[in-house]
Amino acid sequence: MAKVADLYEVIGDHALAYVSCAVNPTIYSRIFGRFPKPMKSPYYLCLLKVMTGLPKILRDTGLGSPVEFIFDRQMMEEKSILEAWYSFEEQGFIDKNLVKSSPSFKDDKDVYPLQAGDMLAGRMRNSLGNNELRIIQPVPIPMQPVQKTINGHNFVITEDEIKGLSDFMDRAYQTSITGTLGSQVFMSMNLSVLRMGGA
Repeated sequence: MAKVADLYEVIGDHALAYVSCAVNPTIYSRIFGRFPKPMKSPYYLCLLKVMTGLPKILRDTGLGSPVEFIFDRQMMEEKSILEAWYSFEEQGFIDKNLVKSSPSFKDDKDVYPLQAGDMLAGRMRNSLGNNELRIIQPVPIPMQPVQKTINGHNFVITEDEIKGLSDFMDRAYQTSITGTLGSQVFMSMNLSVLRMGGA
């Protein structure tokens, strides 16, 4: 724990801010299990929440733009994350003035802030209850009262929000036009109709 406290102090000295997004994977899988990939992955909803909340994140944390997203190398998740990203781009959920490029994936041995992110994510994960999400800000460890509190923004996705997105996707499929071009299947959605419907 003493080493953890020292590492946390390093983050506090150098990190500009943090952003966290949490969703209960059991509830998410129960509601979204019927949808195709990449929507089955909890990353889908968390990424959407961060993307749509980005202007507020930048205001709350004082960070500037453009923003670059770098993910830890995760061979099982990279394809799902990129598929979700390109889907959000196509649907207009990503502000091109704030985010200039798609995310990259790097090794945390080469990009040290990824290690800091892992540590803060681990501390937040430990703060979650078994049946509910209770995110706490990563405050200083008690044994090190001189540590600084890290400025940041938390998103906690509730079961009602998961159900709301599920309803949104149902309407998306109902109002979409699908077809094929060669071997590729495509889908076009009328987002204005969806948003008028309460999305």
